[in-house]
Amino acid sequence: MGLALMAGSVLHAQGSVADGWHVLGKEGRGLLGTVTAVHSDHYSVKTEKGVRAEVYFSANTRMVDQHLPANAAQPVDCLAMAEAGQLEGTLQPVKPEAIRRRDVIMAGGRVGAKTGDVGAVVIARLDPVCARQAQRRAKEYGKTWVAGRVTAISGNELTLETVMDPALVRVVLTDATVLKRQESAIPVSALVVGDSVRIAGSRAHGVFTAKTIAVMRRPPMPRPRGGPVLPHGGEPPQ
Repeated sequence: MGLALMAGSVLHAQGSVADGWHVLGKEGRGLLGTVTAVHSDHYSVKTEKGVRAEVYFSANTRMVDQHLPANAAQPVDCLAMAEAGQLEGTLQPVKPEAIRRRDVIMAGGRVGAKTGDVGAVVIARLDPVCARQAQRRAKEYGKTWVAGRVTAISGNELTLETVMDPALVRVVLTDATVLKRQESAIPVSALVVGDSVRIAGSRAHGVFTAKTIAVMRRPPMPRPRGGPVLPHGGEPPQ
């Protein structure tokens, strides 16, 4: 969302190292998971789908901790904040040793195609509220919602490079589909290739029918600066 949406909207592929990973465009990929062990240069992580991976960090990795406002007047909706680009302001720098077992983290960067291990450009420890919301929504991913980047638009269909599935997803638009940008309704024709979106709807026979589409603001990801080297010569998938 922001964070998880940043890696963003946080989460599925069946039975592969891609399970639990989010496409981050040119910045690589990322994952949402729970830390199971802490090491001097990496964290062992388990995703909601049960996939295990090692997340490596270095002095060039941006390490942040998320803290939501303590005096919020109403329950916080982390997904709505992410779509409005408001989560970046909840992040504070943190040292690697501050992250511990059972913390829920988002990590993004280079992913080893063979191992699924990450050479992280950014690692963020989620606030418990956002962590619970992300984990809950992850279970509905692909059923009631999908998220990712629009790669093509043709008539009443678009294709989506999703935050988790390795294959492109076909999305059908109907006369009832509502498109929003920062809570304001806009014409569906305003959607363009390259937009990052979250789509609510339903899937049937391999096609996802869109009920609502939210165009998301993506905060910039830090660029790699000679970050951690993955073991075994791992390289990110193409």
